Amino acid sequence: HVYRNADGTEEVVPDALSGEKVYDTLIQTGKKDREGYAFANQITYEANDQEEMVTFTDQDGLTFRMPTGNVKVTYYYDIESYQLDVEHVYRNADGTEEVVPDALSGEKAYNTLIQTEKRDQEGYAFANLITYEVDDQEKTVTYTDQDALMFRMPTGNVKVTYYYDTDENGDDVPDKYQTTVVFAAVNGTVDGATQVEKVVTLTDSDGNWSETGSYTLTEEDIPKAVAATGYAQSTKEWDVNPVGAVIDTDKDTKVTFVVTFSPADQTYIVQYIDEDTNEGLKEQDTFGAKFGDYINGADHAIAFEGYAFTHATELWVTDDNQTNYVFVYYSKDEKGEDGPDDIPDKYQLVFTYQSADPNTGEVTGKTVEVYNFIDTPIEPTYPAANVTAAPAANYAFDYWVVEGKEDDPDYTRDMTFLKQTAYDTDTTFVAYFDTDEIGKEDPEKPDGVPDKYQIKFTYETEDSTHGTIDGASAAVEVVDRPRNSDGSYDMEKGVSPSVNVTVDALGRYRFENWTDEAGNTYSTSQLQAATFTADATFTAHFRYVSGNGNGSGGGSSSGSGGNPYNPDAPGPGTVMIDDDNVPLAPLPQQEGESFVIDEDSVPLAPLPKTGQQSSRIPVTMLLTGIFLALASLTRRREEES
Repeated sequence: HVYRNADGTEEVVPDALSGEKVYDTLIQTGKKDREGYAFANQITYEANDQEEMVTFTDQDGLTFRMPTGNVKVTYYYDIESYQLDVEHVYRNADGTEEVVPDALSGEKAYNTLIQTEKRDQEGYAFANLITYEVDDQEKTVTYTDQDALMFRMPTGNVKVTYYYDTDENGDDVPDKYQTTVVFAAVNGTVDGATQVEKVVTLTDSDGNWSETGSYTLTEEDIPKAVAATGYAQSTKEWDVNPVGAVIDTDKDTKVTFVVTFSPADQTYIVQYIDEDTNEGLKEQDTFGAKFGDYINGADHAIAFEGYAFTHATELWVTDDNQTNYVFVYYSKDEKGEDGPDDIPDKYQLVFTYQSADPNTGEVTGKTVEVYNFIDTPIEPTYPAANVTAAPAANYAFDYWVVEGKEDDPDYTRDMTFLKQTAYDTDTTFVAYFDTDEIGKEDPEKPDGVPDKYQIKFTYETEDSTHGTIDGASAAVEVVDRPRNSDGSYDMEKGVSPSVNVTVDALGRYRFENWTDEAGNTYSTSQLQAATFTADATFTAHFRYVSGNGNGSGGGSSSGSGGNPYNPDAPGPGTVMIDDDNVPLAPLPQQEGESFVIDEDSVPLAPLPKTGQQSSRIPVTMLLTGIFLALASLTRRREEES
């Protein structure tokens, strides 16, 4: 029996029937089946008495009688082949899988030595699982402690399967047997990072991989935790102590342990600065804080007299106390409608209204006007001037000026002219008052006009027994000085007295003329036409009228009704006057002006009196002659002198 192998070798096995046989003995031979080999339907018969070998291909046995000669009967068998399937199954986390046939798969001859092994693929790890299945076996053989399988090909088809599972960690352990533990640090690091992950493998009580297994953390599994700069190492605290913690799939996919460090104690310095001069307003203060604290400098603002807080810096406290500074800034604040108003003066435009001398008058109303320009540059602004210049007793408003510009006064009470100018710097408006003790309506009472802008004319009698002024020895008239277009007073231009007084001559006295303090003589009309730039006193003079006339015994002259007429022309010298031709004085040249002529004082030229009864003519002529003689003598002396 020749058993031929796939590699060309063969094994010859003698049949037990072999041996010497007696001639003509009936010989019955048959095939001898052998595991793994199949009868090739080939039998050869060789006998010495035959020239060639006889081959039988259609039978599996041969019966013959022993011929005369040696006989060799050979049965041929060929080794059988079976299907070998080697597969690699890559299982994914979502339950899907990829089956990859191994190149070793194919028909294999019986008893061929088969060597299979795992085929690693990126992203997967061998699951330590191999299954072996043969057609003629009832169950699958599983191998869990090896990563290769070697065997000889049996009589039957074989299927070998290698299993792999997802391994994203790349540690050759399937992820399904592992879980991730997270170690994180707050205000510090773990193994030099703020967070690290450690993958642990779950095992059963025997130490085998198990999806339902567990893992117990040891001291060696815990990363080194170090406090960050500014945090105290001594404050290290785990939320849960990781040492000895049991990790299993009953917990979250990733179990996290957090270590926290608390800020270290630090200090910071606060300085209070005048932002305009960069000078400190007080000694700096030192405060305690924790590293990382946020300090709002505005919270450290304190009050300083004469200053307003403007802004402050912020600070996140560092681990270097020498750099932990907060600056609180201030600027001058001395102005405001009612004093300092917490707005820096440099952002304000202030108009102040005040009296030059509170003893002479005061300014009332909104005496401080403030305009704020915090976010924009200061712009020229017109003053509102909602104020009143109120004089004290016996004083009157005079004028307003801008402080420092006293040569440009505004004589209007409401600052008409000063309000027409826009100002871009702080400005003080000063009200001036002056004495006011006389008035036009009542010279004894103030009239709201400073006395210096008025002229007082005093009318007095030379002798109160000769005549009176308004029924008294004197009368006063107050006249305003003329005003310019800007409201100021013209101190150079003179004013004329109205002579609006009543002059009453007493007894036989008659009003004659006026004289001023310099001795100048005026008639009433002349005095009314004269101008004066200062107070003046005018004296009324009277002359005595002799005779026994039967007049009323006195005369009066009113500045408002008419003035006694005194001719200004000199007499004509010595003349002869006929009884019926008494010379009268020429009429005055002023048109529209009336004069009162007393019945006993008809103006003559140059006789002192005429118009009396005819019985007085001789006396009159005598007196006239005397008067003319005296006048002539007086004129001659004046010419000589």
